[in-house]
Amino acid sequence: MNPVDWLLDPYQSSHFMRMAALSAILVGVLAPAVGVWIILRRLSYLGDAMSHATLGGVATAYLLGVSLIIGALGAGIVMAVLLAVLSNHRRLAHDAIIGVVETMGFAAGVILISRSDRVGIDLSHYLFGQIATVRPGDLWLNAGLMVVALAVLGLCFDDLRAATFDQAHARQVGVRTGVLSHVLLGLVSITVVVSLQTVGLLMSVAMLVTPAAAARLLTSRVTTMTFVAVGLGLGASLIGLTLSYHLASPPGATIALVAAAEFILAFVATVPHRWTAVSHDAARA
Repeated sequence: MNPVDWLLDPYQSSHFMRMAALSAILVGVLAPAVGVWIILRRLSYLGDAMSHATLGGVATAYLLGVSLIIGALGAGIVMAVLLAVLSNHRRLAHDAIIGVVETMGFAAGVILISRSDRVGIDLSHYLFGQIATVRPGDLWLNAGLMVVALAVLGLCFDDLRAATFDQAHARQVGVRTGVLSHVLLGLVSITVVVSLQTVGLLMSVAMLVTPAAAARLLTSRVTTMTFVAVGLGLGASLIGLTLSYHLASPPGATIALVAAAEFILAFVATVPHRWTAVSHDAARA
């Protein structure tokens, strides 16, 4: 089989794989675009916490017989509100508050899952991803969420950049940094929801953080970083999905491993540049 046939065969022979590819593209675009700000603000733990806390909403939605995407989105909103309220306490660090809220959501999900063996079996697909079961309705909903998230990101881009690199100056020129933090929480929540079926709750942090981290190694310009991160995210999504078809491996985990391989390649490729920068700094000293 030649390389072109190897790449195209999964999508020519299966309608489900074409649907899966569209779902993977949504995640490959949205997660890295949001992830750039997670990396720049050093909030990688937030993505992991959001994915764990969302389990409670997913389990609740399953037991109520409603869309799991709605349950996940609801849990993300609840977590964002709790973080906004609790963050006002000066004696608690932000990472401590995230840890508490994450534990609440995840523990609630575990308890709900324990109420029924069937729930645990069915929800395992959403913990680790089940991209082959994506339905047109899910795809349209996720596409709508992505468009909203990217529109918000575009509108807030300049303010986010100002608040990320110089928060004090941003406040002086009228940027509402507190509101921006809440907006970012909402965007992370939407990203986790869109990633639900593609890579699963537990792997969503991989697509949120890894392509953006690789892009951070390659460039320091935020706009360029965003485009590079999205390119890497799309590559990881589509290459990982294709590999999973040929290797009969779990799609979510395969996509995450491809993203990790991209990060390693970026790290190795930038070693000479980092050594040169260190040498110049040492020479100046």
